[in-house]
Amino acid sequence: MLSILFTILIVFILTLLGGIIWLFAEQKELKQSYDVLVKDLESHKKDLAGLCSAAVYVDHKILDNNEQLQDIEQKIIAFGKGKQQTDHPYYSAIQRIHLGATATELVQQCAINREEAELLIRLHG
Repeated sequence: MLSILFTILIVFILTLLGGIIWLFAEQKELKQSYDVLVKDLESHKKDLAGLCSAAVYVDHKILDNNEQLQDIEQKIIAFGKGKQQTDHPYYSAIQRIHLGATATELVQQCAINREEAELLIRLHG
């Protein structure tokens, strides 16, 4: 009877030792997997930080480009207005009137008749 108990005890102890060895092997695998996941997580954090930094840079560039486009648009509008004024048929005559030209000078220099020259002088003189 004692030998049966002793045999059962030995089998039980060997089973426990086998279980402990198996648990240690599983713990080692889990730790390796955990270390790999931690490295991946750190890598993803760095990637995310880089993407955020790039997004901020792109936002600044878009704002700069929008400001430049607005400046260009204003210059185009101003150029168009200036061109419209200089394209006016009586523009040079009006400019000469502002400089003190007489009706006779306007007729000779701007290819307009006497009545037009006098009317322009009355309006812009």
